[in-house]
Amino acid sequence: MAAKFLNTALGVSNMGSLAAWGLAGSAAYVFIYLPEQRKQQDEITKSAHAAKLMRESQYVDFVNKHNDDAGKSSKGESGAKRTWWFGGLFGGGGRDKESTKK
Repeated sequence: MAAKFLNTALGVSNMGSLAAWGLAGSAAYVFIYLPEQRKQQDEITKSAHAAKLMRESQYVDFVNKHNDDAGKSSKGESGAKRTWWFGGLFGGGGRDKESTKK
């Protein structure tokens, strides 16, 4: 009964075709499944490493320092709002919100 099922469902009529199915399954496991597993594990490892680095005090101090510098330099020395080359297209180069309120 099992032999008839294998023959009709999977085309396994003799040991050679059974070996071919085994070889195809093994090749799919080695060339498709294992690389995907390695890629997922590498992504998990990289994200854990990045999270660890971001919690370190050096990174936090660096980000805080640069955020403070960006806030000071965005208005420049003269106090005028700094505009980027396409800032006017998206409202970045216009007047401040406070000056438009009445």
